Amino acid sequence: MTYVLTQGLIDAHEQFKSTLGEADREYQGILALCTEAAQLASQYSLLNENPYTSIQVRQILEIYLCLVVLSRFLVCLKLRVLVFHMIVK
Repeated sequence: MTYVLTQGLIDAHEQFKSTLGEADREYQGILALCTEAAQLASQYSLLNENPYTSIQVRQILEIYLCLVVLSRFLVCLKLRVLVFHMIVK
């Protein structure tokens, strides 16, 4: 049972790591669009507000950083569970 649990944790972690690059590219793309919108608004003396959403760039950054911290916490938690199961068995 310990081997199956260990392998499951390793597989889940590898699957998670494989999505990080794509998530970061998507995040960078969103920030680039926000920057471009702000530049255009400044260039044409427009309000730098999006009438279609109330979310701000700062909120996107905060959410992304929270997800990064959470993902690192989960990795540490998985490692602790793994070590615990190795000690118990």
